[in-house]
Amino acid sequence: MPKPLEPVDRERCQADVPGPGPFTVGGEIGDPRNGYRVRCKNKPTVIATENQPGEDGRIGSMSLCRDCVVVFVRDLGVGYATLRDIMDPDKNLQEQLELAKHIQDQYDEEGGNGIDQDDANQLAELVMSLHEWIKKGGFLPTEWNRGGVSPELLEGHEDEVTDLLLEMKD
Repeated sequence: MPKPLEPVDRERCQADVPGPGPFTVGGEIGDPRNGYRVRCKNKPTVIATENQPGEDGRIGSMSLCRDCVVVFVRDLGVGYATLRDIMDPDKNLQEQLELAKHIQDQYDEEGGNGIDQDDANQLAELVMSLHEWIKKGGFLPTEWNRGGVSPELLEGHEDEVTDLLLEMKD
């Protein structure tokens, strides 16, 4: 039975990068069998998923930072893997709520005529990005994983939520 695949790490790039080698004082020294390479310490920005199974018949995925993805594509080619952006769904949701509040305030202050189209477009892009992220298997925002929305997340947005619920009821 093959060794289990290492899960994707959303906090640290999973690429091996050249290390300092055996004649370095202090720091991490990589495995000599791997050219003294060490794991990259950068925050990942994409997940690369192989398009074809490897020799073991399985398809693997790994997280990569901006620098390592350039080397990955250069060395393995554009068609080797599908690259998917890593999103922070918590940040996305928070931006959505802030924009929704801002748009609601503009609407109220201007009697329905003061909505900035750029704000509305940005909100639409955030909603669609989060939807695509979840649809493709991305994890939910933390608040949505609790089985409900925490009062802290809704703080300052109670009127909008009430209005939306009343609109949905009609």
